[in-house]
Amino acid sequence: MFLISSRRGFTSNKAFSNTDLVSIIGDVKTRVLTTEERFLSHILSEKILLIVHGFNNPFSYILPEYMQLREQYKNQLGNHYDYIVGYTWPAGESEIDYFQAKKNTDTAANRLNDWLCKLDDINCTVDIAGHSMAAMVGYKSLSQETSAQIRNIFSFGAAIPKKMLLKENIVNQALGKVEHVYAFYNRNDHILKYLFRLMEGSQALGCAGLPNSGYFENQKGKITAIDCTDINISHTGYMRSSEVTEFMEAVLRGQDTGRFTKLEKRDMDTSSSLRMDYEYALN
Repeated sequence: MFLISSRRGFTSNKAFSNTDLVSIIGDVKTRVLTTEERFLSHILSEKILLIVHGFNNPFSYILPEYMQLREQYKNQLGNHYDYIVGYTWPAGESEIDYFQAKKNTDTAANRLNDWLCKLDDINCTVDIAGHSMAAMVGYKSLSQETSAQIRNIFSFGAAIPKKMLLKENIVNQALGKVEHVYAFYNRNDHILKYLFRLMEGSQALGCAGLPNSGYFENQKGKITAIDCTDINISHTGYMRSSEVTEFMEAVLRGQDTGRFTKLEKRDMDTSSSLRMDYEYALN
């Protein structure tokens, strides 16, 4: 697995490096630095899933988490991607780092945008899977002037104020660089429902869902909202959820998911957890 780090010394939880570094990760104890040139030559014209984490993810946690996700996605989505690539940034190491991590999303967005442009330049097909505050990094990155083009964004429990999406000109600019956005949310996400609202004074997209259904009419079906409330996952549980990964696989197979979808808890006798609910209303 390739891992791109914007952290100082590759592992800092609070500070940025002067330049990003790339490592080849064999396991949690094996990390070998490589050059940007070798990395880009290796993935030339390949299909990439880029994983981006959110707030309060110390490097000691992120490394084994990314390794597990690599194995999970390799097993379940391996037919659709040539490489799983991780991106990591200094997102804090405890709850008290929230505002510093939020500030750090500006620099992380710039770094991410640089990488997306490089991947676009070498003709990669890029999907992004981002959790929580990664949505803020991605939103700020794609709101910039950039040549990068993204196929799919899978946004899990986005820790981004719902009211930010009312800035229609910025949203349109960001969505102009993306083929499709899949916004997963959970109305029972206690982290976003209570702590995020306490810190931001606003509902989070990853808890409340999208604004009213008519708001994105001019985006020609670029956004699908996925209600995960019924599958009873925690704020940090999306990427490990079999129901969520099954939905991603259906998307990559070309299944039409519509504009609104509700996931149901998979039962032992059911091969699919995906139920299309085109009449499902989001408020």
